[in-house]
Formats: sequence, structure tokens, C-alpha cells
Amino acid sequence: MTAPALTSAQLSALLDILTHQQTLHEFTSLKYPGRTSCSGPPFKPGPDTPKQRPSPALNYMFRELALSLPGFRDAPEEVWSVQVQGLLERLAEQDLSDSYDKGLLGKRKILGQGVVVVAEYALRGVLGGLPRSSSSPSFSTRSGPSRTPSPKPEPTDRTPYDPEDPDDVLRAWDDFLQSLVWGDGAEDLVAWVSKTDKLEELPSLYRASHQYAAATLASFLHYMLTLSPCAHSTLSLIERVHGLLPYGLVAQAARVANAATMVSGVLKIFLSRGLLGALGFGSGQNLMQQIISSVLEKDKSNLIKQTKALESSASGPCGTPEQRAAILKYVEEASREERMEIRRQSAEQEKSIVAIILLLKSAPPTESETDHTNLLAYLSLHLAIRDRSRLLTALTSTTPDLLSEGVRAAMKAFEPLIRRLHKAVDLSAALRDLQSFLDDMLAVAKRREGPKSYLALFGRHQGDLHRFLHTLAKNSPEMRKAYLGWYRHCLPLYRQNSPPSSSSPSDDAAQGGAGDLSPDLLALFGALDADTQAAVREELDTHAEYMERAARESREKMRVLLAPGGKEEEGTQVGPGVFLKTWQDMIDKNPITPSTSSGPVRYGADTTVVRASARAVEDDEPPSSSPPSTPMRPTVEGGRPSAPRTIDALRESFEGLLVDRCLPRGNGR
Repeated sequence: MTAPALTSAQLSALLDILTHQQTLHEFTSLKYPGRTSCSGPPFKPGPDTPKQRPSPALNYMFRELALSLPGFRDAPEEVWSVQVQGLLERLAEQDLSDSYDKGLLGKRKILGQGVVVVAEYALRGVLGGLPRSSSSPSFSTRSGPSRTPSPKPEPTDRTPYDPEDPDDVLRAWDDFLQSLVWGDGAEDLVAWVSKTDKLEELPSLYRASHQYAAATLASFLHYMLTLSPCAHSTLSLIERVHGLLPYGLVAQAARVANAATMVSGVLKIFLSRGLLGALGFGSGQNLMQQIISSVLEKDKSNLIKQTKALESSASGPCGTPEQRAAILKYVEEASREERMEIRRQSAEQEKSIVAIILLLKSAPPTESETDHTNLLAYLSLHLAIRDRSRLLTALTSTTPDLLSEGVRAAMKAFEPLIRRLHKAVDLSAALRDLQSFLDDMLAVAKRREGPKSYLALFGRHQGDLHRFLHTLAKNSPEMRKAYLGWYRHCLPLYRQNSPPSSSSPSDDAAQGGAGDLSPDLLALFGALDADTQAAVREELDTHAEYMERAARESREKMRVLLAPGGKEEEGTQVGPGVFLKTWQDMIDKNPITPSTSSGPVRYGADTTVVRASARAVEDDEPPSSSPPSTPMRPTVEGGRPSAPRTIDALRESFEGLLVDRCLPRGNGR
């Protein structure tokens, strides 16, 4: 029987929906003990590991894209199956709090969903592939697997691009991707970087593509550090860690002529416990652990102060002793399963999590909404305190010290590369440049301006990066060869090897539907009954319209951002990038406990949630960079449509398809 046809636009929408759900499911499942161990090689489940499903999508990308990197591929297997796996499993065992319980969106939730968005784009690329465009300029391709690029390339722009023209920049980026995936763009670009550190001396294709990449990254930083609900707390965390890092000591160690001595010196700075610590006196922590402890202990201290202030608040008592005892019992003693059940009851009964906790712990209900608000704040503060205590235990005080062991083993694996890097470039100067960039980035973020301010930030510092890359490529042919080998391994993974799927000759706009995965998705769709197929088709049409609209809006925002001398966008305006629209939609749809004892579940887009999330809960007193009383609310129109029938009908079969395609034989279900 012939599988029922889907248009290219419908196939593209189906791939978008299923890869988004699969990536989100696999990433969020890492919080459960056993999921990392069972995710697939190089991780290994032990005899006592809780049985979990594999993670075919994340595992495939990790093996093909990360473990093939120079340095990573040289790390011994124990680094992954012992140190990394052990640390991730240890963190999963801590059962850290959920945003639903705290009544606000925290950094872990928001930044984790940002990782999901980036990962799903990479997954779609390797599954479907980039079709070879017939409209792009012809790029020379080499028949042989390797050829040393000419150290003195000549500009060969067949189609010039104006880096000051937004339309040319957009066109150049598409053509640049074609040259990377289907041509010899990587070799040619590295050859040019070896020749010059001047951006203006590169062919116009690379100058215009550089402008696109800078604008996309500027848009990302603007969202993360200015617009997202956790922007203030993320900025505060970066600022504190930045202030604790020993840049001067590391720069001094980097100036040592002998590379082995330099590596040993850097390891001693971060991992040595010192004489007193080795003898069991003092904290016994190395510098890396001290930095972690300093940040988390400061948070705990501020949270405890807030808790005491809440208990003695002039607005009224924070509940009765019985109510506070019930809240504390939930925080300290509830199992993972009990927490999940309480959240379920809260959502189904439309009662706040505080009301459900008091009911199940046989404590009296709150007498007023003021009491309820205070108890919800009490719960949120104690959950935050518990989280930091659990993180301190997992990262700094549990033996064996997997974090330090992992860093030491990784440095050993990367030592050959570090030796070449040390020989090729001035690492001390590079470290000063990095410190200067971070100082400037923090200053820009505190001004809370639009994405153009971040684009200007890159313009001020891009020369430092270009000089570093030029010096490295010029002086270290071994590293150049190693990374070109990695590019040659990864980039072909993004080729779409099958002809575009289309139900009609005029359907070219969808660019091949789901690419190489189109036949498999058509088969999954064909296995559905007629009624389900009709419902899925309707959702796919709606999603395809959303994708087309989102892409069009993103390209228009890119034009505005890149327009020379253009007016700065309003600070609340999300910049270009469909991924930012997806990220914001995920944030807006996070469920949050009702704010009153009885009431509907709130979501991330709720004004009360945005306001509660805008200020870092761990702050003692608002610093100079604290957000204004009215926090920024990102301006995003037309959220991502839901597709419940499609997800219910195809998610499990799609996961089975990925297990067969992506996991090594013997690691399936």
C-alpha cells in the first residue's frame, strides 16, 4: 500500500514538531536517576542503575558532533562513563525543585529550555539534512578527502555581497551554509584566516556571513541577559563568578615558556587543596570548589535572611507553626513521586500547591490570601535554600570528587592540543582580551538596551578574536589539520542526500520537507487511521503557516538590526532568530502554581510570574543592576501552535525510529 502523501510544507512541519518534542523529552528526562547511564554509549548502566529508556537524539549528536572533536575523542572512556556520568547521576539524585512549586521561573528551567532549542535545530539538521540549492553560486568542491588549502588564497567572489546591505547579508549566509556543507567552504575559510586577521581583507561572502553570525549571537545575548525572565539572576551569577576567577594568576601561569609546566601550574591554581587542606584542616576545598561554594553559600545566606524577615514581617505572621512545619516537611522529606503527585493534584483541583500540601499534611488551611501569599513565599525560599544545599553536597563535599577528577582527566586528554596552542599564541594576552570582553558585556547588559548594543559590543572586540584565530591558524598547522578533519567529519552529516519530497512541482518553498527522513515520516503517518490522519494534517497545516510566518518575521528583524545607522529597537523587542521565538514560547507555557489558594494554574506569560521571576530570589538587597519595578516583557506575536493529536499519535513511534537510526546496534529498547 502506498503511503498517503504529505506536502513538503507538512513534512517540514511534522519534523519540526517531533524533533522539538523529542529533544525536550530527552533533555528534561536527565533529571531522573538512571537516564544518563541508559542514554547510550559512552555512558554505561550499572547493575543497580534504575532502568530508563535511551536518549537516541541527544546521544547521536553527542557521539557524532562532540566526541569527534580533537581532545574529546582522545579522552579515556572512564572520563565519560565514570566522572561525567557519575556527576550527572549525582545531580539527578538531588531532586532539585521545580518552577511550579516556587511560583516563579528559575535559571535552570529557562536556560535548560534554551539548550533544548539549540539542540533541536542541530538534530533537525543531521536528520533531514540541508538540500543542495540550485540557486546558489557554484562553489568548487574537491573530489579528494583532503587537500592542504593554499596559504595564499586569492579572492574568487563570483557573486559579490555587500556586508552593509541586509538583503545581501541574508543571501550570503544561505550561500555560506551551502559552501560549508556541499563545497570546500571550511578549507577555504581556514586558509583565509591563516592569511590575514583583517576582516575587511576577506572575500565579501565571508564578511557578510560574519555580519549575520554576529547579529544572531547579539540577538541571543540580548534575549538571555536583557529580556528573559531570569536575565537579572543570570547576569548576577555571571558577574559574581567573573569577579572570583583568578585571571591574574592564570595569565601569569600562561606566560611560562614550558607548556607542560604551564598546564601543571593552571591545574594547581584550580585543583590544589594546599598544605592545610591536604592535612585535613580548614575546608579542604580546592579553588574551583571554593568558587562554587562562595556563590552558593552567599545565596543561602541571603535566602535565610529573607526567610527570617518573612517570618517577622510587619504585614502579618507567615502562617501558623503547624502550617510552616507542613511546608518544611514537604521541602525536606517528600519523595520525587510525592512531589509529582502533589503537583498533579494542584493542577487538577485548581488549588495552589500550598493548599494541597496543607491538606495532605493535615495542617489547617490559610485564613486569608495574605497568609497564603506569605506561605507560598516561605515555600519558595526554603526550596531555594534546599537546592543550594543539595548542589553544594553534590559538587563540593561528596566523595569521590568527580568534578575535580573529571577536570584533571580532561586536561590530560587535551594536553597535546594545549601544548600546540601555547606554542602558537600568547595565551596570557588572549586571557586579558577575554576578561576585557566580559567586563564590557556585563556593562552593556546592565544598560538594558536593544540587540544593536550587543552587535556594537562585538564590533569593539572582534579584532581580538580575529587576531587570536589568525595567529593560531598560521602558527599551528597541526591544530589546523586536526580541526579541518573534524569539519570534514561533521559537515557531511548535514547533507540532504535524497531528492526533495514534494507532492507538487510548485512546492519548492518548503526546501525538501523532512529531507532524508521524509520516507520514514510518511511511513509513520501512513500507519495512522483515517480520522487521526485528518486531525494531524490539520495541525500540520497550522504549524506550517506558523513556521513560514516566523521565518518571515525573523528575516525582517534581521534587516532592521543590520540596517546601517538604523534606530535601536525598543529594549523589549525580541531580535531575529526563529529559535528565540520558540524559546520564548516554551517559557510562556511553563505551568506555575496558582497564586491564590484556589484558582487556575498560571503560566510563564502571566504578569505575576514575570514579575516574580524578574528579581533573583537569592538577592539580599537589589544591586545597582537590579531590574526596574516594571520588568521587561519580551514582545513576541503569534505563539507556536500546539499539536496534541500529532504528538499523541506519533511521538512514541518517532522515538522508536530514532532508536533504530541513531543508536549503535545493541543499545535499543
